[in-house]
Amino acid sequence: GEEADSKNDVDTESKRPPGLDEVLEDDEYGDDHKRTCCQRCCFDYRVSERSKKEKWIFWTFRVLEVIMFVIFTLICIMLIGAKSQNDKAARAPSTSPSFITNVTCAFNADDTSAPWKTYDSPEAAHAANMTIAHCGACGECSNMWDTEVYVLSRNDISELIKQNCGSKAIIFGYDKTLSCMKDILDFTDGCNKIWTENVMCDTDKCLYTCIKTLFSGHMVSNNIPVTYEGRTMNACFHCDEQRCGTPFVTGAGLARRRMGIKSDIERIPAEVCQNVDLDWLTYEFPAGGPSDTSPVWKSKSKTERY
Repeated sequence: GEEADSKNDVDTESKRPPGLDEVLEDDEYGDDHKRTCCQRCCFDYRVSERSKKEKWIFWTFRVLEVIMFVIFTLICIMLIGAKSQNDKAARAPSTSPSFITNVTCAFNADDTSAPWKTYDSPEAAHAANMTIAHCGACGECSNMWDTEVYVLSRNDISELIKQNCGSKAIIFGYDKTLSCMKDILDFTDGCNKIWTENVMCDTDKCLYTCIKTLFSGHMVSNNIPVTYEGRTMNACFHCDEQRCGTPFVTGAGLARRRMGIKSDIERIPAEVCQNVDLDWLTYEFPAGGPSDTSPVWKSKSKTERY
């Protein structure tokens, strides 16, 4: 009987399909012992048992993988968005008509506190014994207080806004930006709203372009050797000029080019007003203005102001 049983066991083993022992072993121990170190640490989710070191490597790899995917996605969104915004800026109408015009805004030199008035031509302003303050129609910033702020900040206003209020516009929106603009420049309320609306316009219509410009290294200068209709400016400023410039200048009235002032941004020479009756950079502003009473400006030395 024992010999017969032994014979049957031998026959059974001889009839067992090839590889069955390996399958049974895999059923008992799983595939973990067959996978490479790279599979166990980085790629294979099916590994059920890992050492502490392997778990640390595995999840570190997973986290880095997600971070790289997010970065790649954001870069793609930025590039696509910047391309779209640049195309729209290129198709936008020229802003030159807002600056090259016979319309003028003038004030009474004998009563600088009186409202400024718009005239159809320099001749009409002079016929009314008015002093031409800037080219183009008057706006919310066409007054002596805001004009002095323009002069005080003419060399760095773009950088002041970008460094102090740009992030607030993106993260917190209009109200925080309005407050920030007031804190750093102290425009009158009407003028401050126009400037804030311009910052929000840039956030809405030029954000991707400006981010791309920042990472390309061109944001360090407002002017680069790339010409847009005769202007040499970086893509961020070009987008602002084309898509937000006209509503801003129309609302503000006052602009450095319209005042005949050259700024930190290179402009088409013809856009710098030649009809202004005075040199704003040497003009003696009335007492009680920003440099005398504003918390923002009175604390600055004369050198810092001008």
